[in-house]
Amino acid sequence: RHAATDRQHAYLDNEDIQVMADTNVLASGIAQAVETIGAITYHEALDRFLEIQNLTKLGFNQAMKEEKVSREDMLQTVTQPMMQVPGLPADVGKMIIQVKR
Repeated sequence: RHAATDRQHAYLDNEDIQVMADTNVLASGIAQAVETIGAITYHEALDRFLEIQNLTKLGFNQAMKEEKVSREDMLQTVTQPMMQVPGLPADVGKMIIQVKR
């Protein structure tokens, strides 16, 4: 096994990488759940996929009908009030520079 940070080309050739790139990970996972683990049937997986597809479409359709929120509206809702932050006195800034030297 290799860490996710490993470079693939260090231990896989171009053909291995291409096979992995061409693999449908979702289909492979469903096949493993059905054939190897027996956690679900293909019919159940299809039903669940169609349910998720339907719920996704319903959610997007509902969102399309809702009033759009502006950046200003979001800032009013999700941030603390904006306030002026005072600057450092000039002599404190000079002391910080002297300490770093």
